[in-house]
Amino acid sequence: MNTTIRQRENGLYQAIISYKSNGLWKQTSKGGFERVSDAKKWAKDKSFELVEIERLGIIDSDMTVGELFDIYVEDLELQNKPINTVKLYSHTKNFYEEICSIPVNKLKSHDIKRHILYMQKATGFSYQNFFKIFKTVLNFAVKELRIIPLNPMDGLKLNFNFEDPRIKFITKEIYQEILDSIEDELDKLYVQVLYETGMRRSEALGVTLFDIKDCTISVNKQYNEDHKEFAVLKTENSKRSIPISKELEKKLLSQIPGIDGRIFYNSSPDTIYRNYLKPFNTSIHCFRHTFATNLVSSGIDLTIAAKIIGDDIKTVLSTYTQVNEDKKKSEFDKVRAIF
Repeated sequence: MNTTIRQRENGLYQAIISYKSNGLWKQTSKGGFERVSDAKKWAKDKSFELVEIERLGIIDSDMTVGELFDIYVEDLELQNKPINTVKLYSHTKNFYEEICSIPVNKLKSHDIKRHILYMQKATGFSYQNFFKIFKTVLNFAVKELRIIPLNPMDGLKLNFNFEDPRIKFITKEIYQEILDSIEDELDKLYVQVLYETGMRRSEALGVTLFDIKDCTISVNKQYNEDHKEFAVLKTENSKRSIPISKELEKKLLSQIPGIDGRIFYNSSPDTIYRNYLKPFNTSIHCFRHTFATNLVSSGIDLTIAAKIIGDDIKTVLSTYTQVNEDKKKSEFDKVRAIF
């Protein structure tokens, strides 16, 4: 490792370090120092850093954040991870598009913090999940790819105490208004299935005529919208049976399915969201929140409710259930009656 200090034409000093990495000679430098001593100090500190990187076996790489995400997504696919997990990481890459061109070894915690704070201010969402996912991807860069010595997100703390602006609990009145706004009968039926079963969008898309029997829908697969094919469910818990009304069963069985047997072969959840749900400040996933809330507030045994929803009890209570105002008023009246 060699260090050179030279004075530029503007009178300022530049420190240049030549070092060997992966069998090749490379250089790193920094200019703009007013004094030789300042340039030497930077060179000394940088040399210690380079020696430590070499000791840890860190590979000198100019891989960008975007390329890192691509490699991680490929790794998930090779491990046969659920398609929704793969899509989530791909979607997260899109969220960080503004910093995807930054080399991973030059990424600073402030770059990430600034980006998330800007997005929070622009949209009102917290993006806590995207924060956690990116931290996982960067840990992959540290532990498996070994292209950086430390995760720049370690110790980074942000405020995620944001109120979700969406209406998570869809009242019967709002639900009816949504149905009234939908002209296409198949899209209307898709929304009814979401409301009355709490299925995820991909699970509902994967429902076939063969999955409906004795007023029950058997959830045993989902539909991959990108690859246009059936896929395995998110988790083992996702395999379940959901009771439905005789009326809904009749509507579903009267449909003419597609070639693959799917009922909603011609439905687009994204279009349904944009045209019919977004105007009401809600989303497809909020039907799942509503369904879980209705089950719990109706007094359904939590163990049974969790099985119907396809998650464990802890997730049902902490993630999905919201306050059913009508039920709350009823329970408050019961408390008053006690005294």
